[in-house]
Amino acid sequence: MAQQGQAQTPNPEEAKPCNEAEVMMMIGPNSKATDLLLACAQVPDQTPFKIAKSRFRRFQLLQAMQQNALAEAELVALTTPPLSEKDVFTGTASGNILFGGKRSIGATQIALLGARASYRVFEKDLAAGVPLADKAIALAGHDPAFVFDVAAAYAAKAKAAYLQQNTTEIVANSVRAYLRGVEDPWISDIIKQLPADTQAALQTQRTALRNGAGSYAFAISPQAQTSDKIETAKRVVAEGIVALKALEDFEQNQLGLR
Repeated sequence: MAQQGQAQTPNPEEAKPCNEAEVMMMIGPNSKATDLLLACAQVPDQTPFKIAKSRFRRFQLLQAMQQNALAEAELVALTTPPLSEKDVFTGTASGNILFGGKRSIGATQIALLGARASYRVFEKDLAAGVPLADKAIALAGHDPAFVFDVAAAYAAKAKAAYLQQNTTEIVANSVRAYLRGVEDPWISDIIKQLPADTQAALQTQRTALRNGAGSYAFAISPQAQTSDKIETAKRVVAEGIVALKALEDFEQNQLGLR
C-alpha cells in the first residue's frame, strides 16, 4: 500500500491514448481511433493484454476501412512472438480456454492465422499463405474449441487451390470451410455447384455441428464452472466432442476426405 503523499504508479492501461481510443471508436471506423490504439499499445510498460487488445481492435478498424496492408501488419504483430506467446488469446488450450473477460482479447491464434492466410492468398502469395493456413489447421487439431475458428484457414486453402487450378483441393477445402460455418460468398458458390443431395447432406451436417459444438467454448470456460452451471456445462462439453467426431467421420466416410 502506498504511503500517504507517495504517488502511485500510473496504470498504463488507463493512459490517455487508451481512454481516448475508447471514445473515438464509438463513432465507428476512423483514422484517429487507429492512431490512438497504436499509441496505446506503445505506452511504456504497457501490459501484454492491452497491447494485444489495442492491436486487435486496430486490425478490425483498418479492415473495415479497407486499409488492407496496415490491417495485415497488425495480424503479423499478433501472430508473431513475443506477442503471440502471451496468454491473452482466447483458446490457448482446450480445457483451459479463456472465454471473453478482461484478460482475453476474444480471438484465437487459429482465427488470426487464418485471416493472415487469407490476406496472403488474396495477394497471390501462396508460398506464405498456404503454410499460414496449414499452421492454423495444425493448431486447431481435433479440438471442438477451435472447430469454427479454423474455417477461414480452409477457405484460404480452397482459394489457393483455385489459383493452382487444383479442382480436387478446391472442393475438399471449400467443403471443410463450409461445414465449419464459414460465411464467404465464394465458398458458397462452390458448394452450390455440387449435386443437390450432397448440398443437403452438407447443410444437415453443418447445422448439426453448430448445434452440437456451438457452445463448447463457453462450457469449458471458468464462467461455466459455477455450481449452477457445471452439470449443463458437462453435458455441452460431451455434446461438442460427439459433434466434432461426427463431423470428422462424415468427412472421411461419406465424403472420402482425408
